[in-house]
Amino acid sequence: MITVLPDGGARGWYTDWVRQDTAAGAQKWETFHINQVIPFIDDNLRTINTKNGRAIGGLSMGGFGALSYAENHPDLFSQTVSLSGAIDFNLYWVRTAIRGMLSNSGFTMSGTSGSGDTAAGSGFGPAVPTDSVFGPLDESGDMSQALSHGPVAKAARLKDVGVTMYTGAGAGNLINLMLDQDAFKEAVTLGAQNNMKAALDKLQYPSGAVNYGNGSGWGPNCQGKHTHGCWAQDLVDYISRLEQTLTHAA
Repeated sequence: MITVLPDGGARGWYTDWVRQDTAAGAQKWETFHINQVIPFIDDNLRTINTKNGRAIGGLSMGGFGALSYAENHPDLFSQTVSLSGAIDFNLYWVRTAIRGMLSNSGFTMSGTSGSGDTAAGSGFGPAVPTDSVFGPLDESGDMSQALSHGPVAKAARLKDVGVTMYTGAGAGNLINLMLDQDAFKEAVTLGAQNNMKAALDKLQYPSGAVNYGNGSGWGPNCQGKHTHGCWAQDLVDYISRLEQTLTHAA
């Protein structure tokens, strides 16, 4: 297995932004990854250059990217996995996180509170309008353009892609969740994962969804929160099964 970890930017959202005129400059992440990174890999490494030989995954914002790329390019990926992914734009707190990352204010959803880049206004680059990536995200206005980019809204495109999702449930009661950003983020992603699973079930598409709750028994460093200790165990669980899937492509 060849593992490639391309940069997605602090707040690139794995998307060609609808606005290219912001202080952040040109932002065409999907074009870069799909039209440049993948061909470069296939041209320079001994890959199986088919859908059956390629999978995509990501965590948090990258979970959105993994499902979104698989939906937009189902001819390229046979499997996709989301680890604690922000995958349902219908959820208020997912939209709030996007706005926070763009405006450098309020709740964000990139990395963990200990990673040094999650405090609003730190590490994301210059503030840009909140409609820069997906279109208007003003709660009082028409958000239909932005909502159409959400993976749950595009679930029907995953008919021929294997989907697996992992998340925890945070820890403690609502008050504790609000005081612990990593726990709160995970509670948000659990809601998003449940909604994606329901959408796939309604379409009768097979998928896997793991909720490891408070993390008890899910690796030595997982507390069911938005942290690398949980994601590391997600990969331990997932990679061995992915290897078996990709072996059949050889």
